[in-house]
Amino acid sequence: MKSLISIFFTLMFTANAFYAGDNRISIKGNLVVINKSENSVVIGYAVTLENTVVTYKGLKIFINGRRKKSRANLSNLIHTLTRVGADSKDLINILSILHRAGTLSGKLVIM
Repeated sequence: MKSLISIFFTLMFTANAFYAGDNRISIKGNLVVINKSENSVVIGYAVTLENTVVTYKGLKIFINGRRKKSRANLSNLIHTLTRVGADSKDLINILSILHRAGTLSGKLVIM
């Protein structure tokens, strides 16, 4: 079984190599990399989440931080999902939906 560190570096290097040729895209911490085959997610340090409400599989999660858009909002969402027993597939689906809705900043890379 691959270690989490090796999976992390594989995902980030692959995503960085994928976008390195496009000068219009700034990848400095703005990537959300989803590897569906490994059920893993890597989120860059500069990715933020706007205040939002998430409903998914009977859950209703309200993200309403002090600032409209912040890293703390994203952290709160992930901690809440972990506490209620959401698995990596749930996290992948929710992050994809939030990105499509425009509330999750950053470039989404699905591998």
